[in-house]
Amino acid sequence: MTAEPGPRAERLYKRLKWGAILAGAVLLAWQVVRYSVVAALAPATPTLALALRPGAAPALITQADQRLNAPLRSYERARARAPKGPPPEPPPPPSRKTLAEVQAWVRTALIAEPLSPAGFRILGQIAAIRGDKARAARLMDVAANLSIRETAAVLWRLNHRLEVRELDGALEDANALLHTRPDLGRLVLPVLARISELPEGREKLVRLLAARPPWRSTFFSVLPGAVRNPQSPLALYLALAETTAPPSEGELDAYVRDLIRRKRYSLAYYTWLQFLPPARLARARFPYNGDFLFDPSGLPFDWQIRAPSGAWAQISHVPASRGNRALVVEFFGRRAPFRHVSQTLLLGPGAYRLAGRTKADLRAVRGLVWRLYCRPSGKLIAETPPVKGRIGGWEAFETRFVVPRTGCPAQLLRLELIAHAAVEEKARGEAWFDDLRVMREAPVATNGG
Repeated sequence: MTAEPGPRAERLYKRLKWGAILAGAVLLAWQVVRYSVVAALAPATPTLALALRPGAAPALITQADQRLNAPLRSYERARARAPKGPPPEPPPPPSRKTLAEVQAWVRTALIAEPLSPAGFRILGQIAAIRGDKARAARLMDVAANLSIRETAAVLWRLNHRLEVRELDGALEDANALLHTRPDLGRLVLPVLARISELPEGREKLVRLLAARPPWRSTFFSVLPGAVRNPQSPLALYLALAETTAPPSEGELDAYVRDLIRRKRYSLAYYTWLQFLPPARLARARFPYNGDFLFDPSGLPFDWQIRAPSGAWAQISHVPASRGNRALVVEFFGRRAPFRHVSQTLLLGPGAYRLAGRTKADLRAVRGLVWRLYCRPSGKLIAETPPVKGRIGGWEAFETRFVVPRTGCPAQLLRLELIAHAAVEEKARGEAWFDDLRVMREAPVATNGG
């Protein structure tokens, strides 16, 4: 018969069992802590993470990324800090030794984590630096497909797809980036602008813009400065006008103003005319909306109405009239350097007459006048008689002027309070204006002989 274990042996067995359980628990806890600490340390201090756990994939990836890209990121930060100063010296390309070392780290990491988007992106960068663009494209494609949030890979693929004219894919990448990383618009939107200049790309971009993506208005604000040919955005605007989501006045404004800034006045005016509704197009004369029938759009060839502190201006219904509308300017007795109603005109060389109607109850030292300046020189070529005091009923005014043959491709018509000193900028009361129009004067016939 087998002897029963004694009490001492039973106690020893229990101690050994609980000791083994405790040791296992301590070992498990250590592994959990070690893995957790390594995971926490890997993004910021990969060297320390690798000291705790050699071969940790996240730490190896971070270490490789820092070794390969830290100099370039430092350069970009320095360039962002001094946008107007001399640009900093760009870093030299990584050495062969650095590339080999980084590649070894990433390959080791991919054994443990074979679906690491950052790992494939870094290998793609190495291939691109070595000039193997085909291999770089394959690796970046894998990285971007694994995670759309692997931004550097998606951005590289976007530019590569544009280069090889894979425009559907390029637009898909651009849209994804602008949804997930709207802060990267400065890098992505210029690529869309380049696509808009390609006839085959414009049609595809129009379909995307017609869906009204959230970045659409930002794109139109960037577009004029990002294209190589200032005329090319017009084709995009016209194509979009044929969709159910035509360009808004705000989206058109950036392009028209950019053309004016470039002194492309005729193209700016032609562009503006293309988007006037038929009823308004039939009334397109200078100044546009001179009878103040319509609310202003704020575009340069329409009325631009603002108001400084101490004054107020708007198109309003005339009191005691049958729905007539006119421009009214009101002053409140405070200093108001008023020059805040204007419109750009496009008059050819020749003699003209500027006429209109006014009524007022305005206390001002010198009064309100309409002035016409040449653009871009700023030369004054016309000024109406000043409006001040009490004018009970509508009273006509006019002035004659000549647009010179040179130096005056466009003009700026502006309502101003005349003031030669700060004290003269104070006025009180109101003035109304209506039926403004510019008419060409018939040339005076001369008899020969």
